[in-house]
Amino acid sequence: MGTRTAIIVGSGGHAKTIASYLGPRPIRLMVERDPGPDDLLQSDVFAGAVDEAAEYFIGIGDNLIRRRYFDRLKAMGLTIGSCIAPTAWIAETATLGEGVFVGAFSTVGADARLGDSVVINTKVNVDHDTEVADDCQIAAGVTIGGGARFEKSCFVGLQACILPKLTIGEGAIVAAASLVTRDVPPYVLVMGSPARIIRELDPA
Repeated sequence: MGTRTAIIVGSGGHAKTIASYLGPRPIRLMVERDPGPDDLLQSDVFAGAVDEAAEYFIGIGDNLIRRRYFDRLKAMGLTIGSCIAPTAWIAETATLGEGVFVGAFSTVGADARLGDSVVINTKVNVDHDTEVADDCQIAAGVTIGGGARFEKSCFVGLQACILPKLTIGEGAIVAAASLVTRDVPPYVLVMGSPARIIRELDPA
């Protein structure tokens, strides 16, 4: 992925996973408070203490918070790096946006399209012609049938299954282990096998 210094926003599990995929290169964490010896304070960076030679990654799991950091770094003229696990497989005809994460042993099939700031976790199958819009997160072990469509800021829980050609609406949450057999409206939580609407979500 390169030899430049990697600066990773965050210090939690997602940030640690990104660091583990980046190989032998200098890595610094960009933290909100209590920095270690090699860490950077976010307040300093956003005040202008920017290393323009570094590559920036966003190690934040929450979709909305990850988008806030994405927008702030872009507004500073910085490019957000994508992190692809060495064992992931990406089809040559797939299209990936900026700041994408694809975890170990995941596949992104032919003509699939991932937007900006998308997180595809471990052992996820994104089948052919699937479209995943900006800021979505697909948790580990999810299977997505060909031609499915995910609108912005969706979250799909562990080991869920999405049947082909379905649409998951903006901001929707699919609970872990659910089987989705019909389109999911925006801003709802669905759960079960087959998945059913459990409650509506606040778009804010």
